[in-house]
Amino acid sequence: MKRFLYLPILFLLAVTTSYAQHAVSRGASNGEARWIAYPGDFGILLHKNLVVQRTERNQNVPPSLWRIDAPYGVVEFSKRITLQEPERASLQVDGHYYIRGVAGKGTMSDYDPQDFELPAGDYTIVIVVENFGSLPALRFQSPSYVSDKTWTVHSANFDRVGAEELRLIAPIAKPSGYALAVEPIEGKKLTYTDNEMLLDFGKQTFAFPVLHNLKGKGTVYVFYGESKEEALAGKQAETWDRFEVNAQQAYDDTLKTKAFRYVCIKTEGNVSFDRFSALYEYLPLEYRGSFESSDRLLNDIYNVAYYTLHLNTREVHLDGIKRDRWAWSGDAYQSNLMNFYTFFDEDVNRRTMWGLRGHEPQTRHLNTI
Repeated sequence: MKRFLYLPILFLLAVTTSYAQHAVSRGASNGEARWIAYPGDFGILLHKNLVVQRTERNQNVPPSLWRIDAPYGVVEFSKRITLQEPERASLQVDGHYYIRGVAGKGTMSDYDPQDFELPAGDYTIVIVVENFGSLPALRFQSPSYVSDKTWTVHSANFDRVGAEELRLIAPIAKPSGYALAVEPIEGKKLTYTDNEMLLDFGKQTFAFPVLHNLKGKGTVYVFYGESKEEALAGKQAETWDRFEVNAQQAYDDTLKTKAFRYVCIKTEGNVSFDRFSALYEYLPLEYRGSFESSDRLLNDIYNVAYYTLHLNTREVHLDGIKRDRWAWSGDAYQSNLMNFYTFFDEDVNRRTMWGLRGHEPQTRHLNTI
């Protein structure tokens, strides 16, 4: 068994900036172009998108006790270019953009972003990206230059800093398309009547519920529970969905992610569906830590704790997947440490700290604590 020296949480939060800067110090040494963005804004985006999804009894409950930041909406990317001969370049951008400052030519126009010319000379290429809906980001490639941490960025504050190289969990077209992995899972029917079904998914999970071949006209209630009793408690359950069906043709309805083991589906009116399944959503992680003893109960406790940590290790570390679904600094501190002994995924630690910290200026303690 390991014993941990728990450092003061204030120290952990104080080193957020230097830790995140270390994250961008690892460049694309093999010359591979990276998606780049303003430092920390990717973590801030994923944190924002995740914590506002909390619901209680069919009501959205976003955090209101502390500030939730969003990425800067307009970011200027720049790179010093020195070329003896012209060369071809390509550009991918997440958002609207324009290019200026290319060898004294001013703003570029009427060109193919997938194949344009970088002129010879010594100059700074400047690309301004706007994306208030998600994350201003770009990916640039030429034989001599690629987008990486050596590019500089600023957001109208002219405090130019090194860009952050984004590490995405799967090849995607743009960072705004970032999503965790999903796998289909099925529940076991425990009870079933014409207008009510109780399912057991075998263990606590976090998933997108899916109603297949839904049709008719009426109301559908979906109640979620850690226990059968909670799922059967109707509107006394902590999390549930209610929606109206008025479809001439059958369709599949995928609901927002919920934490549950048991699900009870009730229908009112002339509504029917073929089956109820779910898409288990998870962050792909390698299980690097292990523990085994002669005590079977202790082994089971360890395995349940490991699985629970994985459920809560997502875009950022959550304090709990069922009710709060928020990142709390105290819980994140514990998760950061345990992550080093389980998955050793440093990126989720960074994203969590960036999401909690947000942008300058800081005007109060994180989570008001």
